Amino acid sequence: MLSMGFGFVEYTTKEQAKQAQKAFQGVQVDGHALQIKVSDRTSAKGPDGESSAVAGEVAGSMALRSSNKAKGTKLVVKNVAFEATKADLRDLFSSFGQIKSIRLPKKFSGGHRGFAFVEFLTPQVALQVKEQMKDTHLYGRHLVIDWEEDHNATLDDLRAKVSKQYRREEFNQQASASKRIKLNGGDDED
Repeated sequence: MLSMGFGFVEYTTKEQAKQAQKAFQGVQVDGHALQIKVSDRTSAKGPDGESSAVAGEVAGSMALRSSNKAKGTKLVVKNVAFEATKADLRDLFSSFGQIKSIRLPKKFSGGHRGFAFVEFLTPQVALQVKEQMKDTHLYGRHLVIDWEEDHNATLDDLRAKVSKQYRREEFNQQASASKRIKLNGGDDED
């Protein structure tokens, strides 16, 4: 079984959650000290039909924080171990909400390139993943999660961006060649 390095436990009362946090904070499991934190994810209904007290409080504060920060639905996940698969990433991120797509760009020689794009159905889920998974490790590698910069770019936008970069490089090459000509073959004017 693959351990993702985290887990979720739901308590019916805030007091039970705080007691568990005090009791298990720093306890060693398989050579690793547990770090107990309150989850920002809203929970399912408890056995009595009510939401957990902790989850309700935290969900309200999460909604306020996330309303202004979400920058789209697509995240780039960097430093992905080469042995990781799409299924591993799906298992890791699906606990936060529905995933629209996962893409692991491939090398010409085979395996993937060490990063992935994960797109969620809503910006709120993407924000929640970005905030909560910032200290996550997969196969011993610390995942670096950030917003995908061109999340709304069309093919024409990407072509224009590449064309602009090409023109800039071409101009720099011409300018550098022009300077060499003046320095090497120009008159000795002051």
